[in-house]
Amino acid sequence: MVEPLPASFVDLLRLWRVDPVGHSDVVIDASRELADAGDGGEAVAALAADGPAASRAGLERLVTAVEAAAGVEPLSGTAAQDAAVGVMARRQLDQMVSARELTYWVTRVVGLRGGPRTQVFLDLEQDYCTRLGDDDVADLDARVAAEAERFLGGADEPEAVERSGQGLRGWLSRRRTQQG
Repeated sequence: MVEPLPASFVDLLRLWRVDPVGHSDVVIDASRELADAGDGGEAVAALAADGPAASRAGLERLVTAVEAAAGVEPLSGTAAQDAAVGVMARRQLDQMVSARELTYWVTRVVGLRGGPRTQVFLDLEQDYCTRLGDDDVADLDARVAAEAERFLGGADEPEAVERSGQGLRGWLSRRRTQQG
């Protein structure tokens, strides 16, 4: 039997898949809330009960069981990265995270592993870095919000990307090539 889960909890699962260190406690706390309310079924109850003491591999098994019980499509690779960026983009547009938090998270967690649609956030993070200390970054915040909307709208090509290779993405690509 498929146990339906709130979309907000599925979002947490998507974030956990690409950022388990940053979102383990959040997923476990949310599973406790669901289990305490009698929602989510046995898999969520197991995650709530066993998650705090579980190893990373054990937590992965518990999360996988929750996803399977809820019929949540398992994602990996670029699809998982894009799904997590989509969650963060929605959070930014809902003002749960700032524009800067979105770009920083994408840079720190997803980096170059994300699909082409996520790369614009690397360039925007570089723009924040070059303007460090500036009091007014409202124009940059607006560009991030516009790119978050485009990302969620399924746009294939972001508007704000500079293709010069001079930004953070270019630096990361050059560094990866030098090390490889």
